[in-house]
Amino acid sequence: MKFDGKAVRTSSDSPHIVGATRPGPKVSIQVWRNGSTKKMMVLVDEFPSDEKIASRGNKRGKTLDISNRIGLALRELTNDEKKQLEVNNGLLVEDIRPGIASSVGMRIGDMILGINNQDVDIVGPFNQLRNKSREGHNIKLLVKRSNQPLLLP
Repeated sequence: MKFDGKAVRTSSDSPHIVGATRPGPKVSIQVWRNGSTKKMMVLVDEFPSDEKIASRGNKRGKTLDISNRIGLALRELTNDEKKQLEVNNGLLVEDIRPGIASSVGMRIGDMILGINNQDVDIVGPFNQLRNKSREGHNIKLLVKRSNQPLLLP
């Protein structure tokens, strides 16, 4: 609803308003979530390079399981990662197949904090929530990328 005191009238206004802010400072934002407004502080930062994003991927050497319809390989965050990233929940995107997720701008290294206004931190329930939604209907993903919250359709 507001970013650094500036009104955000439509979601398409956000990239322009945020993009005009220099990286570095924390700014106040106001969002509408679960029927009420909430204020929070966010750090304005630059998007990491594609090489840095790719290097975050599958560091554990495991075969990635992509068992959801939108083409994401996800893993749970460790307690240490949650502390470091200052989140209570979330799933890390380790790989993306061409399809729905890649077409809406998901990236390796993104953190999915919620789906359809429900917090997620375990892959199985995420896949169940995603698979419950009917084919052809949008879902809302609350994503954290470089300490920036994003809402992707």
